[in-house]
Amino acid sequence: MKITCILASYNRPRFVRQAIASVVGQTHRDWELLVMDNSSVFDIHKVVAEFGSPSIKVFHKKYSAAERATRGILGINLNEGMRAASGDLFCFLCDDDYYFPGWFAAASAFLETHGDVDVCYGRLYYSTAPEVDPQASLGRCLFVPGPLRNPQCSVDHNQIVHRRFDPPYKWPEGIEATHMVDAVYFTDVAQTHPFHAVDVPAVVKRQHAKNLQFTMPDILNGNAEGLRE
Repeated sequence: MKITCILASYNRPRFVRQAIASVVGQTHRDWELLVMDNSSVFDIHKVVAEFGSPSIKVFHKKYSAAERATRGILGINLNEGMRAASGDLFCFLCDDDYYFPGWFAAASAFLETHGDVDVCYGRLYYSTAPEVDPQASLGRCLFVPGPLRNPQCSVDHNQIVHRRFDPPYKWPEGIEATHMVDAVYFTDVAQTHPFHAVDVPAVVKRQHAKNLQFTMPDILNGNAEGLRE
């Protein structure tokens, strides 16, 4: 099963390299990576070129401070990525997080052998390390046994893989949902597609002072044009 990973990227030149590398290094080889980039301080095309992979596509667009203050840019990017996707399965990655190398294989195998399941999630580990942490799976973990019909606060969007839906669900694009865009999307999905647990390491979520939650006010005020890592 082909997995489309949609990566939201904004002014994290070092961290985004690690995120991309974690997709390129997956043991499951049938994947594509769509990098939805809004960076203004570096050229994402040069970063992607370092990997030399035809399976990575870049969608780059700059937004003004006024646009960031009035539009849900993250939701817009993810919806655009889903429209461009060719995979059977979708997953979503932030530019400061990274996957364990066996996650795509485990998620694909689980959904292939559980035809009645449309959404799965693995273990998420937290890390404060600025580089890829080989001991990450020994740290604090987010993993609530499923199935889940109310995933808000129980899973993070980085640890989820779901099938292609027809018609697709839509990420909210209004500014009012900016602080909970993933919660709105996955709560909507879970109403008819409960989330099922796959007890394997999936993703590492970095905890740092410039993560999305802490920088969101700066993004909305147009003050996030510097490095965010």
